[in-house]
Amino acid sequence: MRDKTTVIWGAIIGLSFLSVWLGLASVPSAAIQYWYLNFSPLILAAYRFGLRGALLGSLFSMMSVLWFYQAAQAVNLPTLSDLEALIPRVTSTEEVQALVGRLADLRAKDPYTNFIRATSGSFLLIISSILVGILTDRTRAQEVENRAGQRLRRFLSPGVAEAILSGEQTFELSSTRREISILFADLRGFTTLSERMEPEELSRLLNEYLASMTEVIFRHDGTLDKYIGDGIMAIFGDPVPSLRHEENALRAALEMRGKFYELLSTWYLEGRETITLGVGVQSGFATVGNFGTSNRLEHTAIGTNVNLASRLSDLATPGQILTTQRTYAKSRHFIEARSVGQLEVNGLAHPADVVEILGYRLVPIGQSDNQGEESTLLERTIERMVEDASFRALVIRDTEQALKGLEVTEAERAIAHRIAELIGYPLFAGVPSDEVRRLLRLATVERFAEGVVITHQGEKEAKFYTIYSGEATVLAIDAQGMEQHVATLGRGNHFGELALLHDRPRNATIRAGAGLELLTLDPQSFQQLMTSCAKLAENVKQEAAKRLPLHSEAGI
Repeated sequence: MRDKTTVIWGAIIGLSFLSVWLGLASVPSAAIQYWYLNFSPLILAAYRFGLRGALLGSLFSMMSVLWFYQAAQAVNLPTLSDLEALIPRVTSTEEVQALVGRLADLRAKDPYTNFIRATSGSFLLIISSILVGILTDRTRAQEVENRAGQRLRRFLSPGVAEAILSGEQTFELSSTRREISILFADLRGFTTLSERMEPEELSRLLNEYLASMTEVIFRHDGTLDKYIGDGIMAIFGDPVPSLRHEENALRAALEMRGKFYELLSTWYLEGRETITLGVGVQSGFATVGNFGTSNRLEHTAIGTNVNLASRLSDLATPGQILTTQRTYAKSRHFIEARSVGQLEVNGLAHPADVVEILGYRLVPIGQSDNQGEESTLLERTIERMVEDASFRALVIRDTEQALKGLEVTEAERAIAHRIAELIGYPLFAGVPSDEVRRLLRLATVERFAEGVVITHQGEKEAKFYTIYSGEATVLAIDAQGMEQHVATLGRGNHFGELALLHDRPRNATIRAGAGLELLTLDPQSFQQLMTSCAKLAENVKQEAAKRLPLHSEAGI
């Protein structure tokens, strides 16, 4: 588009200069050339003021030419009359010839004739200036639109911004009451960190964090409301209403946490001090619109639900995502959470029922009031794989044929194939189908980019992990302070149970390999598993007992 505009600009300007050159070269009279040059500023007027400048410039040039024409008439006609009056008085042949030549020269430079020549020769220049004016107006309008688009893209996701700019969606700037989701993310330990870091380094760290988090918000159709120091406020469902704003906000929160882990891993490798993240999400009615003074307005949201989202962010411990049952309700079929309890919040008549978002469920449950206690088709398929070794072998060998005729999606087929392989590992030996189902319902899926540090040596373990796909590398720091490769963990391997069972810090660092996906259980879910799944708990303890003598060396 830009190249096409440049070509058009070049063609029109070239035509303009060609018309000026032809006019000056084809008219020998200095007076006509002088008049003609009065049209030359049209191009500048058109370029500076657009079509309005071209039209006003044309009018001004025509008026100036008329003025020059009248001035020339005032000189030419009296001179011509005086010369004609001298003809009867001339006696010599030489004087008559000179006088006739003078008269012929004056008539050849007749102001009217010159005026017609000048104005007709300027027609092409006027057309050129009008074209320049039109193109100037269009170009400037495009620049204004581009600047507006850039401003929108700073706060809105690219898809929403394009929809507004194209007119597919309306952008209401007036204040209104609307149901939205509000997300607050806040860094923990940033204030203390800022006291120990150089301003340039601190600025780079903060910008990396803000850029990554904002990218995630936009990817889930959120609106960046504002940066609040090291905090972020985002809105989902405004300015373009959405029926999925709760889901989008929770998905964004989970991805923000994952992205933050990636940043922490990068900072860890660079030797930086690390910080933590807490996120709060709340949905409900709020007043959205322009607030401020006549000199400065800000489009934002206010109300009790906004305050509650901010309060949840403040209460979230490192790595926590807190929301309420109301917000979680529409996403409970694919997101796992656990109750935190009742929270008293200023402005609310009743305590808020707060839950912690744990992650995505491996096997989605039905959307029902009983929280999906009835088995889904995929869960029944998994139970059959546990109880029927031949069916499990068929699923591993040819998933398409094994599940032929079952109404399962392509994603569910992939899950069935992976779980069929997972069941063959020692952790699941002899485990009945109801316990496998219990594990799959308690576990959440976490995906880690290659190189991300999952646990650090010396830190307290917070989760029980089972590798669902991909590989993880175990690293330990030796006596010389060098990081050494200890082991590589693959599908079916697990880690974290020693710390949860024996309250020990990790003696190794575990870093993600390519395509790593983990089934994770937080301490509460792990405890539920150990108390409600006898055989699985026995297997976990047996595996832990095998590792216990090696724990000080391998840390896994």
